[in-house]
Amino acid sequence: MNTQLKEFQVAVVQNLRPRDTEASGPCYGPQGARASENNVLEFIRLPKSGTRDPIFSLTRSHLNSLILPTAENNFKPPVASICLRRRGAVKGVRLINVDSLRSYIYGQSETTPGNGNTPPP
Repeated sequence: MNTQLKEFQVAVVQNLRPRDTEASGPCYGPQGARASENNVLEFIRLPKSGTRDPIFSLTRSHLNSLILPTAENNFKPPVASICLRRRGAVKGVRLINVDSLRSYIYGQSETTPGNGNTPPP
């Protein structure tokens, strides 16, 4: 195998290792973004079609059902998101609020004592 390719693969794997913070627990930074106590990810970009988000490993279609107003959620999305676009533009970038998504996930888990699924304080 080409040594440059192998070095690149090693660098990519090192950037995808979990980074623990007291505030948010393990967090995987997309494209080498490191989450630390001073730099916790606030937003993630809606992943491309056929891929999963780097933190929670949810699909694009599942995230869309959580952030867009649909009949399933009574046109009240349970997860906050914003769309950044230039004035007059049709297309933009959809950003998902990580804290809102994390709260939604914890709210969906069973919170019985002792099962390890209780949300952090």
